Amino acid sequence: MLRKLDNKTVKGHGFTITLPTIHEIRYSEGNKTLTVEIEGGTNEKGNVEWDIYSTTMRGWLPPHQLEPLSYEDKQRILRNISDSLILLGMKHRISES
Repeated sequence: MLRKLDNKTVKGHGFTITLPTIHEIRYSEGNKTLTVEIEGGTNEKGNVEWDIYSTTMRGWLPPHQLEPLSYEDKQRILRNISDSLILLGMKHRISES
């Protein structure tokens, strides 16, 4: 179950996401953290929509940078991020480029 802590933070089962800036999502699991770049813009209807650049998720930040991050892990993390952004009311799409 997801819980909105404030307008920039969501806590889920075993993870937390925060939006420290308008260009970054910080994802934490236990003592491991990674970042994903985001960018806001407007869609054809003039509504704000966020692009999540999945290719910027390169792995865990130090001191866990040597721990592998499998394709399945990345997909799970992206689902957690997407579900969290929905809770925050942030329309978005995941970009593979």
